[in-house]
Amino acid sequence: INFEDANDVETELVLSEIASGEIFKTDRIALDPHFGCKIAGVRYANWIRDTLNCSGHLLVAKKNGALSGFVSVALKDDYADAILGGALSSNRIPSIGVMCSYAGVTFARETGAKYVITSVSSNNIPAMKINLAAGYEIKDSLYVLVRHIS
Repeated sequence: INFEDANDVETELVLSEIASGEIFKTDRIALDPHFGCKIAGVRYANWIRDTLNCSGHLLVAKKNGALSGFVSVALKDDYADAILGGALSSNRIPSIGVMCSYAGVTFARETGAKYVITSVSSNNIPAMKINLAAGYEIKDSLYVLVRHIS
């Protein structure tokens, strides 16, 4: 597996798969019956687009030339924000989530960042385990409460 900056075609392929709603099904927006997986996917795709428009990077994982995962990283003053990463359902391989997490940290180190931050929904146990395995430590917890009145 190798990671590299996505070209325009690869970027659109990744964003299209994310926007389909088929990747992130444990997100708080995806789990909310008022919104669902499709809206959550569009939200994530737009988040990555915004990151790319502000000098962010989308790294793609390739195995034998086929895309299998991605990680989006925004470089800040002296740190990197690992925005979002995951496996693409079109070419899923074992342990790709862990590899994507490490790729974000490696990229940050190579660009001179002093540390890396990321955010994970507490209900996303697999992502929590992946980030803890990659050496992240929990620094804060945020509660999001929603009440729909329509």
